[in-house]
Amino acid sequence: MAKRTKTDRVISSLRTKPPGKSNEFVLPNHSGDHSRGRSYTQPTTDYEFANKKYVDGEIAAIPPPSIAHVDTTGITGDDHHARVHNIASHSDTTATGTELNALTNTSNADLLHAHAHSSTTGKTINDHHNRSHLHDGLDGTPQLSHDDLSGITTDNHHNQVHDIASHSDTSANGSELNNLTDDSMADTLHRHSELSASDGTPNPAIKVDASGKVGIGIGTAAPGALVHIGKAEGPIQDGLHIYGGNEELGNYIQKWFDWNGTNLMNLNDEGTLYFLGQGGLPFAEIYARDNTATTSTSTTKTQILIFDTNGQFNSMTPNHTQDHITVTKAGKYKIDCSISIKNSSGAAHVISLEMYKNNGTVVFNNIHAGRTLSTASDVGNLTMSGIVDLAVNDTIELWITSDSASAKNVTVEDIDLCAIQIGGT
Repeated sequence: MAKRTKTDRVISSLRTKPPGKSNEFVLPNHSGDHSRGRSYTQPTTDYEFANKKYVDGEIAAIPPPSIAHVDTTGITGDDHHARVHNIASHSDTTATGTELNALTNTSNADLLHAHAHSSTTGKTINDHHNRSHLHDGLDGTPQLSHDDLSGITTDNHHNQVHDIASHSDTSANGSELNNLTDDSMADTLHRHSELSASDGTPNPAIKVDASGKVGIGIGTAAPGALVHIGKAEGPIQDGLHIYGGNEELGNYIQKWFDWNGTNLMNLNDEGTLYFLGQGGLPFAEIYARDNTATTSTSTTKTQILIFDTNGQFNSMTPNHTQDHITVTKAGKYKIDCSISIKNSSGAAHVISLEMYKNNGTVVFNNIHAGRTLSTASDVGNLTMSGIVDLAVNDTIELWITSDSASAKNVTVEDIDLCAIQIGGT
């Protein structure tokens, strides 16, 4: 028996099943449906069917194309431009790219917009400009004035010229702050215990300590009195101390002559003027006592040269070896001289004594005395007094003459010469 083919089996199956009750024959058409079939081979022609596995695998194996950013093939200027570009490459609206570039590349933009300024004479761009100026709006809006306060409150705008009181004050109020700069009295605002000189030196020039003592010109030292004027260290030649007391100017005024306070002049509340240490007016004295040496006299003046002792002195120079006193402070001086003189010649004659200065070059006619010595043992006393004007380094001396043409000896037994300043020159 021959082997049954696939076709035999299909026909046999149709015989075993009674046909449906229908007058129509239906033949399925699966020409567009490939779900029933399988393709195990790779398509080789354009019209062969490709299965899903083949298609999916081929697509996954295709790499995406590599496109460079600079590649503008098929691209217009609206779709792509270079990464580095200027404003002009953009699609401009009102302003052009060239105009926009001019705003940022230091070009002259006078033709693009305007700036109105009251004056630019002598002004650079770094200088402050006048507050009254106008701005032109680029969009056609009117010019705006800095003085225009429309819609502006005082918190947003105030005049350029204004005082401190117009600010929002914190602790100090505006009036108080104004008082610090308008030459007003500021006693109730703050205190000063020191004042400096106008150029900063000395600093301080005046100071007041915690006890109310005032120092003037003493630097940083503590005042030594109610009012202490002068230097506070080193030799003090110009320091004035005014000590306090019940009197308006204090109990006494002290003029200091040195730092240790031992040489000074006092004027107490009773009006008494006195000195301590070497304080006082310039004065000096030279003298001799119980002298036995003789002096020859004639009509030619001779200096008396028998002084042997320097007396008291202050700010003058007594010198008995030179028989004169030297002035160190110019001024008016009171001169006093007393002499006890004996005739040693054996005959009567008239003697005259005169005051000279600078080794007998200038005579003081107001200081003069004379008398007659009658016998060999006659002793006479003379006194002289007067006021003279002396300069620094002047010297004062005593000179004697006789009316006798021949030499006549005398013995100046006792003599005293003193000078004291009583005024300025």
